[in-house]
Amino acid sequence: MYGYIGRNGFAKTMRETVVESPRGKFTIGTAFGRYANPGTKMPYRKTSTRDVWVDDVKSKLYNSWQVLPVNNRWKSAEKLYQPAYNYAFVINYNPLRKPGWGSAIFFHVSSSYTMGCTGTSQANVVKILKWLDPKKKPVIIQTPRTELSRY
Repeated sequence: MYGYIGRNGFAKTMRETVVESPRGKFTIGTAFGRYANPGTKMPYRKTSTRDVWVDDVKSKLYNSWQVLPVNNRWKSAEKLYQPAYNYAFVINYNPLRKPGWGSAIFFHVSSSYTMGCTGTSQANVVKILKWLDPKKKPVIIQTPRTELSRY
């Protein structure tokens, strides 16, 4: 299936300010979306208008899912209740939450380049979600085709 990555391709060095997708082999985290679980076996979380992903590099909650209100815990965060995240899953990039290394990296609904995530049509995201099985320890490899042999 066809999909999209960050506007500027794959990052050689991923940082919060680049508009590139991280390259590498990553485990898959929580699936989520604005609608009910489409049939995935992955842990699934239905979002609300209060769900956000913190991208404030100065916050102790950087690169984590949080629930509003802010209460001075961060200055910026990605809203998770939006059409791009009708259905999605977390790509476990920067699990140690190192400030500035990049945050909010998801596989989600998209019809063009992303700001650093990976995306495809909603129908394809749902197909993938239904296919994923945590018992099989799924991963996602994101890299240029010429570098696939590294993984």
